[in-house]
Amino acid sequence: KASLSGSGGCSEIVVECPGYANHPSVALIDNEFTIWGRTGTINAAGTRIKFTNGDVWLRATCTGDWLPGSCTPVPGAVASDGLKTVYSWYLDSTGNIGGPYTDTITLDTQGPQLEIVSGPDEYTNESSHSVSITLDNESEVRTSGSCGTTNFMSQSTGSIDLGNLTEGTYSDCALEAFDLAGNSSGPPQPIPTFTVDQTNPTSASLVLFGGAAQTDMENITIEISSSDDLSGVEKYCVKEINDDPSTPEASDTCWKSAGNADTFIKDDESFTLSGGFENKNIRAWFRDRAGNVSEATSSIERVDPNQPPAFDLVVTNYV
Repeated sequence: KASLSGSGGCSEIVVECPGYANHPSVALIDNEFTIWGRTGTINAAGTRIKFTNGDVWLRATCTGDWLPGSCTPVPGAVASDGLKTVYSWYLDSTGNIGGPYTDTITLDTQGPQLEIVSGPDEYTNESSHSVSITLDNESEVRTSGSCGTTNFMSQSTGSIDLGNLTEGTYSDCALEAFDLAGNSSGPPQPIPTFTVDQTNPTSASLVLFGGAAQTDMENITIEISSSDDLSGVEKYCVKEINDDPSTPEASDTCWKSAGNADTFIKDDESFTLSGGFENKNIRAWFRDRAGNVSEATSSIERVDPNQPPAFDLVVTNYV
């Protein structure tokens, strides 16, 4: 920013440049001049201004040395990116010249390099979601699509917080970066499709040996079923829970594939009862691809196949 005050009708002239620019140009029409997209006004009638640059950044053809007038860059004659210094002089109506006044500006014509390293898990039940990115320069990052429109200022390599999203599949979310000069990283980069599912599988069912209350067999057939129309039933596990009723860890070998089915039904699963003739409590767990788990419990009594048959004794007295 530079200003000049003096005699001859020149009250004050102000030149102000932005800190960053992505296009080197200077133009003046009537009493208004533009420097890299910023405008200002020459307040005093008869006052004129001219610009130059220490490293010949403004290689241009001009209509006259002093402005009013206009200067346009010569095609192909734009200097390389970097910090530039602009020099200006001011001429009032009595011939007094003020200056030079200087200001610096960084020429940046290259867009930031944005890379999406990773997004939310393909299926997730988390309450908040983020995207990991790398950036070569500090930039503003904007989200778009069904993830919402949010501007993240002064962002560098790290994480973008998408916030708490409602349940559903997100297939059109994208990121775009803008550096301090306004250059774009290019077309919005898509975030890999992901599904938010925070609901347990529904309609969990477990039927032991056709619904029988007792069995004298060690191996029985069980029927299991469950549904999940958002992320599908991924795995199931069936165990006796006489000693431990807790949900098995994800690494437990009891988990078997359910094929990611929206509706999972298996009516011929073989199950081996533990030793001992007593009541057996059995539980089936169903897990979807987002990690939500539901369960169903049933019981059956295992009896000794060699026990004497039970009968009723009726005694009749005859007199």
